[in-house]
Amino acid sequence: MRPIPKSRIQESLYTNGTGIGQNIALRYISDKKPYLGSYNIVNGTRYSTGKTFDNNSQSLETYNVLSKNTASILSAGSVPTLKDSLLNPNVSLSSPRYFSKDLRTSNILIKEIDKNAYNQLADQSSSNYQVIIYDQNTQTLEEVNSQMPGLTSFLVS
Repeated sequence: MRPIPKSRIQESLYTNGTGIGQNIALRYISDKKPYLGSYNIVNGTRYSTGKTFDNNSQSLETYNVLSKNTASILSAGSVPTLKDSLLNPNVSLSSPRYFSKDLRTSNILIKEIDKNAYNQLADQSSSNYQVIIYDQNTQTLEEVNSQMPGLTSFLVS
């Protein structure tokens, strides 16, 4: 394989996966899981993991496809938020809890969803949503916040 000229490689780029500003939404091509961290761009079109480009880097792709089906899943799967439970003591927030994060907008849009909506969104191969399970019995809030940045702010606001 011919070496790629350094002038064609942008290195030391970083994304937090939100799609806000310079933080483009990237995911692994192989399994479609969202990617957070350092990345590089070759020839302005090929994205890969790592601060510097090498042949061991994994391929990434940008994504921002929204299906109407996804929007209907999210609206149907909404559950009470922590704020709602403080206002209404009859609302239960038992473990585990399921969350989705909209990766297409400039705002961090996190929503608590039910298990069925989580399963449907997790099964979609091309989604603009990151989904996560938070089980308070086995995970700390810091752990899940590192996987889905902004979750702590969502839960305490």
